[in-house]
Amino acid sequence: MSKELETFNIISDKLNGFEHYEQVEINKQLEIILQALTPPTEEEVCKALSEELGVSIYYNQLHRYFYYEVLEIVGRNKKEIIICTFTKRSQNHKNETLEIKYDFTPHIITMISRFYKGKIKNE
Repeated sequence: MSKELETFNIISDKLNGFEHYEQVEINKQLEIILQALTPPTEEEVCKALSEELGVSIYYNQLHRYFYYEVLEIVGRNKKEIIICTFTKRSQNHKNETLEIKYDFTPHIITMISRFYKGKIKNE
């Protein structure tokens, strides 16, 4: 668990003495903070990328990349077009590479980075 989430949990536990109406408002604000501290899921990243690019985006868990599919005219095969990929070259996470193959808004880039950072912490 990150330092931020630990702090969030401590604050959340200490707020139990407030009146009910105060707790409801505080809990709403804490939920917003918790969402900001929690890395996005692959579904959230796929949705944001799909909205940005206007095509359905998927995540390949085995090879750690986001992609979309195009149908080739010849042979009617589907071809994966990789949008971004994450490579871990060592066990200690010192040699990591995040390659993004499109120009995205800073919000999307940050979202992708936070997604992969969350994946690393859970390994």
